[in-house]
Amino acid sequence: MRYATAGLLLVACLALLPAGAQSRGSDTAAPDQNQAQSKPRRVWDNDEIQKLHGGISVVGNPSSTKPATAKAAAPKKPPLPNKPPGLQFKATTIDGDEITNESLRGKTVLVQFWTTWCPHCRNDQPAMDRIARSFDSEEVAVLAVDVDESKKTVAQYLKASPRSCPIILSRDTTLTSLFTKASFPTYVLIDRDGYIAGTRHGEIGEEGMRKLLSHAGVKAD
Repeated sequence: MRYATAGLLLVACLALLPAGAQSRGSDTAAPDQNQAQSKPRRVWDNDEIQKLHGGISVVGNPSSTKPATAKAAAPKKPPLPNKPPGLQFKATTIDGDEITNESLRGKTVLVQFWTTWCPHCRNDQPAMDRIARSFDSEEVAVLAVDVDESKKTVAQYLKASPRSCPIILSRDTTLTSLFTKASFPTYVLIDRDGYIAGTRHGEIGEEGMRKLLSHAGVKAD
């Protein structure tokens, strides 16, 4: 009888073991199922990022505390000053013709300051006349300004030695302001825009005149 009772108890214990193990198995499997059912990772779009950072788009982690800043604009350069106007002048030739910077606009102007008594002026006179004749009048204008002599003296000189360019008395033109050195002859070159392109003092001959003209872009024939 004692052995029969012990056998029944053993059978009962063996019957209870699968149920306990199954119960413990279900307890340990629960965390795995919870992990498998975790919330999906949120995808941030650019609009949401801008809202988080006050309208500034942030590239990368939206939780960053250093939003991207716009590149500083380059400082604007100050405007260039307006180019001053070219030389303003007027003159009346010995024959009574009016000449101004407006009437010679677009031309290169070669001015010779001379006197009837200057031997170097006389030596340069043939070359000056050839220059006056060799260039198109629409391209180059040659003017000869006699300095501090009377109209009668100059007129008598021209009767014996005529010239091929307009003759102007220094008292009849504002061009005399360009004559700053008491050296004869003196040459002043004015370019097409009315700016002084070069000066020469003394006898220079035809070659020197053509070289001076080249400073204003005038090519020799």
